[in-house]
Amino acid sequence: MSTTPLSVAVIGAGMAGTTHANAWRQVGTVFDLGLPPVRLHTIADAYLPFAEDAAQRYGYERAVDDWRVVAEDPDIDIVSIVVGNALHREIAEALIRAGKHVLCEKPLADTLESAPPPAP
Repeated sequence: MSTTPLSVAVIGAGMAGTTHANAWRQVGTVFDLGLPPVRLHTIADAYLPFAEDAAQRYGYERAVDDWRVVAEDPDIDIVSIVVGNALHREIAEALIRAGKHVLCEKPLADTLESAPPPAP
């Protein structure tokens, strides 16, 4: 097992976002999965005071007001996307292109027309 921490970010600091932030904080104490430790890296929210409050409350290293900062940060490994449904696909695709592991709340898109095509 690697002892190098996996750096986690959460995009969205509303009710569901703070639930994800707290879940990442608790994962090592609840489950003995033999996984590397989790580094609580960044909380992003368009309303910076929400991000700052969540980061302080749950022990994250920083708060930002633009999800693109998370996508561009090479230190971040895993990202929870917990924002409005209409934003899921754009953010998820950008994070995947940036090499991040993505956990996106459902649905991935808010309409059938904006949903990604099925994989071949």
